[in-house]
Amino acid sequence: FEMGNPLGEGRFGRVYMAREKTSKKIVVIKVIFKKNFGKIIWYPNFLRLYGYFHDKHRVFLVLEYAENGELYKHLQKDGPFTEHKAASYISQIADALVYLQKKKIIHEI
Repeated sequence: FEMGNPLGEGRFGRVYMAREKTSKKIVVIKVIFKKNFGKIIWYPNFLRLYGYFHDKHRVFLVLEYAENGELYKHLQKDGPFTEHKAASYISQIADALVYLQKKKIIHEI
């Protein structure tokens, strides 16, 4: 992979834009310290995991690049969503919350 610019930093690690050398596909690489790896959650509405690799202290997750960015940034930029679009997003978020509750990551919803 050709590592690109950092996209951000979260509770579990840093996120970088990257390009796969052969296919030139744009991906995101999330670098997580191994001690935090067990805290990561997998769910269909989350970004797709293409693969991973690791060294002694870190795990590198190769993830789908969300070209359209974060939902919150769209809301800030474009203003209120249409009722139909808002309902679609709320449905997906509700499904994800139910999943997190089943995994005992969150409690009452």
